[in-house]
Amino acid sequence: MTQIDPSLYLSSQQQQTKGPANPLGQEAFLQLLMTQLQHQDPTNPMEDREYIAQLATFSQLEQLTQLNATMQYMYMDQKSQQLMNLSEIIGKDVTWKKESEEGQGKVTAVKYAQTGEMIVEIDRDNWIEAGHLLEIREHTQTKEQER
Repeated sequence: MTQIDPSLYLSSQQQQTKGPANPLGQEAFLQLLMTQLQHQDPTNPMEDREYIAQLATFSQLEQLTQLNATMQYMYMDQKSQQLMNLSEIIGKDVTWKKESEEGQGKVTAVKYAQTGEMIVEIDRDNWIEAGHLLEIREHTQTKEQER
């Protein structure tokens, strides 16, 4: 019976980390296509099918780039709309719960965190993710606040 070398086990292999992907952009693709056309053999030009396939690929790349820009615009527009909608709770009393911690207070500000989450400021000192809000109600003044 043959034994397997332990160095070939997956657990003994070093984890390879991939670097950031560096896909070819429009400029690089067009430059590559132009270089290919300039250096082709005049006695044996590129076949029509190859050229058409490369142009179709370039066209797809251009459309995907435009689609990506449109999607980014829509995403930012949606985030702005969410912020405007959430701003309506400024000045209102809220109840919130996060894990085992629970509290209530008056909303004094709203913003996007660096993580992309909508967060609300409670009583000018505590930031809570908007998803942890349990109740929103009109602000009621206490007797101490009225004085």
